[in-house]
Parts: sequence; C-alpha cells; structure tokens
Amino acid sequence: MDTQWADALAELTRYSNSLDPETPAGYVGGHTPCAWGGQDYRKLTRSVQWMEAYDIGATNEILRSFWDQKHARVQTFFSSRKPRQDAWFLWYYLCHGNRAVICWPEGWFKDGKVAEPIAANAATFKEVQGPVSRKIVDGVFVPDPIAIYYSQPSIQVTWALDAATHGRTWPNRSSSMEDALSTASLTRIGWLKTLEDLGYQARFVHQDHLLGGALESQGFKVLILNRALCLSDAEAAAIRAFSSRGGVVIADHLCGVFDEHGKAREKGALDDLFGVRHDLGKGLLGGGVLSEVDAEKGSQFSEKNWAGAGGPVYKGMAVFERGLVPAGAARGDAAQGIAVGVRNGRHAYLNLSPAGYLLKRPKHESPEWLEQVASLLKESGLEPRLRLALGGAPAHVTESIFWKNGSQVTLCVVQNLERKAVIDGFGATEGNLGEGPLKLKLSFTAAVNGLVNERTGKALGSGKVFEDDYTPWEANVYTYTP
Repeated sequence: MDTQWADALAELTRYSNSLDPETPAGYVGGHTPCAWGGQDYRKLTRSVQWMEAYDIGATNEILRSFWDQKHARVQTFFSSRKPRQDAWFLWYYLCHGNRAVICWPEGWFKDGKVAEPIAANAATFKEVQGPVSRKIVDGVFVPDPIAIYYSQPSIQVTWALDAATHGRTWPNRSSSMEDALSTASLTRIGWLKTLEDLGYQARFVHQDHLLGGALESQGFKVLILNRALCLSDAEAAAIRAFSSRGGVVIADHLCGVFDEHGKAREKGALDDLFGVRHDLGKGLLGGGVLSEVDAEKGSQFSEKNWAGAGGPVYKGMAVFERGLVPAGAARGDAAQGIAVGVRNGRHAYLNLSPAGYLLKRPKHESPEWLEQVASLLKESGLEPRLRLALGGAPAHVTESIFWKNGSQVTLCVVQNLERKAVIDGFGATEGNLGEGPLKLKLSFTAAVNGLVNERTGKALGSGKVFEDDYTPWEANVYTYTP
C-alpha cells in the first residue's frame, strides 16, 4: 500500500508538471506515519513537491528533515475561537518553516462581518505574511548534530503490537485512534519534546540517509534509535560503521529485535554494540501487554490508558523489557531487578520509553529524565547553543529554532506546547500561554554579533547574554552573525 500510493502520487505529479512545469504539485491530508494508508513519509517525500500534512506523529518535523525549504509545507488552520491560541498557532508554524496555512473559514463571518475571534488577530495575519517570514521560509534549517532514526518497518510492527490490545475487535482501530494513540508516534514526539526542552534541535534520518553515509557527511555526532524494532543487516552494519568513526548511539527499547520484514531475530541486530541480552519471554512493561497504550481505556493518551504505569518506572519513564540484562563488560542501573540505562563504552541502551514524558511534561514532573538525557548528550560533546529564561526562571517549554540565510542566522523563540492535532478542527494543546508579556533572557554558549529583534527593530548588540520583552502567544524572531 505504501508503494502503490507513493507511485500513484508520483505519476500524478509528473502529469501535473507536464501541464504546468512552473507550478509544484502536491497533496493535502497527510496523516500520521502508519502501517496502512500509504503513510510512509520516506516514499511520500520522493513522490510530491509540497504537502499539507496534519501535524500528527511529528509529520511537520519529519518533512522538515526529509525536504529543504524549496518543498513547501503548509498547515490547515481551524480557528480555536481563542485569539491568543490562534496567534500562537500562526507563529509556531511559521517558526517551524511552514510557508502557508490553508484556512478553514467555518464560523469566520457573522452578520456580514468578520467574527470577533478572527478580527482580533488581524495584525497577526498581516505580520506573519510580511517581511519577517522571509527570514524563515527562505532559510536553511540548522539542527544540532543529533539524528533520530525513522524506520517504516518499525512503525508497521508497532501498529501490530498496538492493535493487539483490541483482541478480535482490532479491525475497528480507526485512523483517528491511530493518530492519537500510536506508540510509535508517542515515543517519537516524546524524544522531540525532550530534546527541544533541553535546548536541542534534532533531524530525522531514514534508511537511504543511513546507508548513503549521511550521518558522517552531515556531521552527526549522536544517533537516537527511537523504537527501532526492525533493522536489516545492512542498517546494523551502517550503524556500527558510524560508531567506529566516533559516533554515539542511543536506543530506547526493543532495538533490532526484528529484521526489516518484521521477522523476529534470535538476538537483537545491535546487541553486541550495546552489550545487552533480551529475554522477551519475561514480557514487557507490567507484564501481560504488548503495547504501552491500552486503547480500550480511552481515545486520548492519558494516565488512565498508559500501560507503562502498571510496571516498573525509572526516572519517571516506563521500563520496557522485563528480561533485559547487560552482557560482557556493559554495566547499567536496575529498576526492580531489571536492567536500565545499560552503558557499553559511549553507547547507551536505556530500556525506557519516552512516551510517558508527554504526560509529565505539562507539570514539569520529569527532571530526572531530562537530566539523564542531558548527561548523555554532554558526554557526547554536545551543549545547547542557547539557554532561555522567562520571568527570571528557566524556560521549560520554550523552543529555540535556528535558520541560516547566507552568513546570517535567524533565531525563533516560541512556546513549545504539545498540540494534539486532529483532521477536522484545531485540536487540543497541552500547556498554557500565560497571562501577559514576560522578560526573556537569552544566554548563548558562544558570543553572537549584531543581535536584532526583527519584529521590533530593537538592536541588542553583541555578546552572550541579552534580555528582551516576550509575548508567549507570539514569537520573537532575531537575526545575528555568529
């Protein structure tokens, strides 16, 4: 299905280009990466020239990783009827490199006039389409040297494990349920939000990147194997080659226990690299489950259906494989007698799932998890380019995004709420946007030159530490020279 859909889109794109070579061809309605419906984003990004994909399962960051800015990404904008939340939406997606929104105008007009919630953002609509947007949409995204692996076979096997919670009613697992409760999506977003909250920006890489040597040629230092259940022998060899050149590899759980076709291996494809042994006969999580989310207990991810809460927890995250043990010289900690945080030289096998971070993040309840990941990255030689404080306290859910335009860098600072997108409305957001403007403190690791707030025109000068005003339902956009 993945191939058929991608091939059909490619044929339509070629035909459209033959009619009008100057206009790119794309499609709307991309869903979360999934085992069915043709949602293999590695193939989709080869088939079309622009896309509107609902921001579900980190599709926005996946497309930003697989494409450059010449391939337009757009969002559908359903008004929430809350002006501040709508303003945040428009700034957030501009800062993430989206070139436009497709407006769904239901309820926008009343009695021959623009409805008040829409009219309240007239200035925002104008500004995000103005000169400041050029600093972003025509730029080049600049991530930290951290790669997260995108594995479509792993997404397919994850779907099968998630669907097992339904028993004989598994055919009723709808696309909306998959969008909200896919373990593959939740762990992927968990990793992204963890890294972003620590001040890092990662890039997704797929099989062709890996086998083509992109990790080395693009200067990555860390590879995160996010729920990489399925790995081929060729993928495992490429990861070992990355390791042999000094790269650091971090896996969360169940890494390489299947081959590229979803067939179980006798031992994990990278067990020797991580120094671990699996005994899957002892079960997962609290035992008796195959998925971290029991979709029979609710349609949205919550403490109620988080199966991870039923088993051992380490540093706030669910311990995944009950039978994992260190092997050889590898060493690790233990949670209720189960190995976690196994280290074999530079590499780490966490035996944890980051999905639980999404439940704890709005209340800042996971400092130990953040400290663990921060420590691993620091050992790898990485440090955030920028640290932020709001109102005199460290900013917990505020994101720094970097773009490059020639010799100049554009920095976007925006509130990093988790948005639970849906296909027919605004969706829901986790976290709040505050009650009013705050003082923003920017502390750069390396001095910058000529920092300017592009929205206000304020020149802040050169150095490492700066203060500015910040409205948390909007965004600050700066330019500087490194």
